[in-house]
Amino acid sequence: MLMALASNPYLEEGGSTSPTSTSTRPARAMQISVGQPGLSRDELREAFDLWAQALLAMGRREDAERTYARLLREDPYVPAPTAAPKVRECFERAKRSVWPPPSVKLSSTREGPHVTVTVFDPWSLVQRLRFLQATPDALVEAPAPLVTERVYSATPTVHAQRLLFDALDSNGAMLAHLELPVEGAVVATALEPAPTRRSR
Repeated sequence: MLMALASNPYLEEGGSTSPTSTSTRPARAMQISVGQPGLSRDELREAFDLWAQALLAMGRREDAERTYARLLREDPYVPAPTAAPKVRECFERAKRSVWPPPSVKLSSTREGPHVTVTVFDPWSLVQRLRFLQATPDALVEAPAPLVTERVYSATPTVHAQRLLFDALDSNGAMLAHLELPVEGAVVATALEPAPTRRSR
């Protein structure tokens, strides 16, 4: 906080005012502050939070929600402010408007045979990523891939034709699903499901 204030005089001006002040100066200072180039992530979070709180103190709740929403669109993982209940409620309303729960999404990138899956999870609802591989004969759950900061890495086996990823919550409910063909699969019908036998 002290480093942020030292590098941004508008943060210093707004941060030195009580959050309950009805003066327009803190809100104006924070509005200017968020437009300064080269701000760090923490500085931006601080500035938007102080701006929203200043607007709330002036009775401008909708403007405060819009301020939080503007921040959340760019930074979905902003933690809820440790402030008065009305501030936390304003923040949550803004977050729900931008990212209606669960808002979980899976995306992927490839590097050779390796697949990296990124989990977008602004509400921190995902507890497990289920990883399955489809071969010509079966659909097999593989060991859970390694995770680092919502990023999972997996490598298909030689017989895999498709990779399936399911983001699951604490109750095992599926929040998002991603299915990927395996590039260069060893069988000619790599993108085709295995035929099912009809019972006579």
